[in-house]
Amino acid sequence: MDTADIHWIESVKDYIRVVTKDKTYMTKQKISVAEKLLPMGRFLRIHRSFIIPIDGVEGYNPNYVIIAGKKCPSAVITNKPARIISHREEWLAKRCNPSAVRPPNPASAD
Repeated sequence: MDTADIHWIESVKDYIRVVTKDKTYMTKQKISVAEKLLPMGRFLRIHRSFIIPIDGVEGYNPNYVIIAGKKCPSAVITNKPARIISHREEWLAKRCNPSAVRPPNPASAD
């Protein structure tokens, strides 16, 4: 499989789902193992259950990233320092189409 065709990789219990342009594959594998097999610098783990190709980001929100029209969650992992999370958000925002970047909704803030 050509890694350029991968839309995203999703962890589903003890399996991973690899979604490509043409097909979806399921295999018994840990997402951490799949992450190590991918080309360095071309993919980003945005959630404990999702790995995305950097070049495939179509839009960004603090809660999700849009890849091939799908909203993939971008969770804040509480055991990581805030500076790493901020860096990831800044990094993603720089690589997205600025018109696709959506600021948080002020009406939903309490």
